[in-house]
Amino acid sequence: MLMYVISVYMIFLVVSNFVFSKIMYKKPPTNDYDNNVKEIVVTKERFILPDSKYVLGISILVGIVMGLYLALCKYAGTNSLLSLVVVIFVAFFYLFDMTRGIHLDEEKIMLQHGCGMKKTIPLKEIKGMFVYSYNKKFLLQHALTTKLVVTTRNEKQYVYTISSLNYKKVLNMMKENFGIISHKMYVYKQDK
Repeated sequence: MLMYVISVYMIFLVVSNFVFSKIMYKKPPTNDYDNNVKEIVVTKERFILPDSKYVLGISILVGIVMGLYLALCKYAGTNSLLSLVVVIFVAFFYLFDMTRGIHLDEEKIMLQHGCGMKKTIPLKEIKGMFVYSYNKKFLLQHALTTKLVVTTRNEKQYVYTISSLNYKKVLNMMKENFGIISHKMYVYKQDK
């Protein structure tokens, strides 16, 4: 019975992490963040991939947790179908987060999600861009509440989670390729 509780708890942790990342996004109080692109200059392709230290650390952690979970399931004689579902569920969300990336070329910016999903935005349509974080602590810990928000000329906003990416590389791309100097980061809860 304990393993069923642990299984439900593990699924709850993964799902709540993704749900809270959606709930905790708050729009900035001013429109200065939506209109901060000065000039678009892309001389070569640019790729921003997941931060290698973060990937290594989270991979080790997920491996240890899944190994302990499977050992406990075997020891407790838990239904193997349940343990398979939990492992596949956790592995899917792990891979979804680890396969994020940003690809920038002369015509477009491509925001890649896990499992091959991507959003492509033509560069000529972009008028604003900023990095959002619920608080500074979440920003430094690669939380799912760290986002890249892109605003287009038709006022559509793309909110893209950059949790596994190095946010400093994203800020550097914004400065070098989009001329964004001010209003490039919005932290909702400033530490007092």
